[in-house]
Amino acid sequence: MRNVATRAIAGICVIAAALALGVGAASAGGGSPFDGASGSARSPGAVLATAPFALGEVDLNALGVSPAELATVGLVGATTTSAGDGPNMFIVDDDKVQCPNAAFTSIQAAVTAAGAGDQVKVCPGTYTEQVVIGPGKDGLLLFSQVPRAAIIKAPLVMLPPLAVVLVSGATDVTIRQFTVSGPYVFTGCAGFPNRHTGVRVADGSATIYGNHITAIHDILPSNFGCQDGVGVLVGRAAEGQSGTAVIRQNLVDDYQKGGIVIDGVGTYGEVRQNEVVGIGPTPATAQNGIQVSRDAHADVDHNRVRNNVYGIPATATDDADASGIILYNLSGGVQASYNDIFANEDGVLLDAIPVGDFHVGPTTGVEISHNNSHDNVLYGVVAGTDTQENPIAYNRLFGNALFDCADYSAGPYNAPALVANPWIKDQGATENRPGLCKKATVP
Repeated sequence: MRNVATRAIAGICVIAAALALGVGAASAGGGSPFDGASGSARSPGAVLATAPFALGEVDLNALGVSPAELATVGLVGATTTSAGDGPNMFIVDDDKVQCPNAAFTSIQAAVTAAGAGDQVKVCPGTYTEQVVIGPGKDGLLLFSQVPRAAIIKAPLVMLPPLAVVLVSGATDVTIRQFTVSGPYVFTGCAGFPNRHTGVRVADGSATIYGNHITAIHDILPSNFGCQDGVGVLVGRAAEGQSGTAVIRQNLVDDYQKGGIVIDGVGTYGEVRQNEVVGIGPTPATAQNGIQVSRDAHADVDHNRVRNNVYGIPATATDDADASGIILYNLSGGVQASYNDIFANEDGVLLDAIPVGDFHVGPTTGVEISHNNSHDNVLYGVVAGTDTQENPIAYNRLFGNALFDCADYSAGPYNAPALVANPWIKDQGATENRPGLCKKATVP
């Protein structure tokens, strides 16, 4: 297949009941996911219109996600809190104009001085530095006094592991309401183990809340084809790292390769109420908005993901799709639910990639439910050949140019489609095999 890249539906019992009833390395260009390769090729085949739902078969209002549930996605829903100054508050101001009582002009200097459970307040200004939150900093709260007015900007020369903000060896850290920004400067493509990231959690845990993470890309357009530049990275299988993060109410945009990546065994991400925005059609690389991969676990819900499009026309066998949400090489513990996904190449892509990428066997046990996936260049939801037992349920899929519903696996479900993943009451007008979806209209 081209491009491999917590809240359960009322839901999980409905899916279980339906199943019981038998209901039906860095490289330039291309569409690999972050740190990955592609799966098997697919051939689109004929576009098939779907049958309608029978009268009373499903409450159409229960499909997808409502606008009301998405009203507070992104920065608009982030609330502001600011603790009073005290003995455990370390104050930073680059010019000491906004906060004359600041003891530090560098964020890193304040973090270094702070201890576990302390707070670091950063006053408005631009702080061109890398910030590392390491051992001995458990429970540290790092926050911008004025939301997004403190800018942590990548310096011209970045030190490995090339993160603007890194949490490594510390737990329960909070990074709140900053602007974290590139671009970065690099000669050629970043090779293993280096990857440029905005915020990275490696062997630690953090809450990343209310931030604008932007421009995590090379300063040279000639390097935009490098599989590099990720807004938020949690864990990394290629380095044997794991992490845990709550990623909420952020705006992640203008990234080079990926918006939010949750990767590797032992890694967990709660990815909720974020706005993730690619740069739109580009011939440089296939961007992915949210990626969960290589046996990581995640709850991905109530996000708005758009504008991830590889600007070179796709063929039946290439590895060049971009995805709003890409889920691959997984064996349970992942839900992607109640998201609004549009104007991407693939809305939601479920797949597995060849043996040798830290995972053996098909992608299984992923729930894709109650999403709106619409107006994408190719697919609404698409499952690859090496996927099985992944419930795809109660999604509203419409306006996708190739197929609203597509499954290239082989198995016992949804006759006459005979696919390996159960599709349960999904709305869509077109499908690659009959029996996956139904139209909203009734006879």
